[in-house]
Amino acid sequence: MKTKMLLVFIVVAALFVPQSLLFGQGRGFGGGWGGILGGPMAAAYLGLSQDQMSQIKTLRQTEWTTVKPYMQQIRTYQQQLKGMIQSTAALNAAQVTALASNIATLQAKITVAQAQMQWQVYNQVLNGTQQAALNQLQQNMQQMRQNHENAQSSSSSSGSNP
Repeated sequence: MKTKMLLVFIVVAALFVPQSLLFGQGRGFGGGWGGILGGPMAAAYLGLSQDQMSQIKTLRQTEWTTVKPYMQQIRTYQQQLKGMIQSTAALNAAQVTALASNIATLQAKITVAQAQMQWQVYNQVLNGTQQAALNQLQQNMQQMRQNHENAQSSSSSSGSNP
């Protein structure tokens, strides 16, 4: 039961957690569905064929080619911001705002590229049965997340009373 719950968590986390938190640079920023749904556990759960896994890998590689320059530019902006923060000079709010705006623009482009890749996987690679199984996983994960949040709220409120 715990193994099945872990599988559900991993697959659904890939769909809801920003991919930058799930995958380091070595796997490619666009790991997402390609990294998880292309993996053996999810492939077995969803019944992915070798052809489907190959298609997902190709889509992921295309996405990575698109987002890699954006990620590199974000790192540059983040280094500039770090330099501003660690400087003894007064912080220039206008410069910080400009950097934040540039980062947000690039993050939006990354989100669009990820959404396009995920749309292609869902609509062009997965069949109806696999889509239904994935939808059910998402619903189960949402319920698990809500149960976990409710349990945390209950334990934190009961733990604060002496």
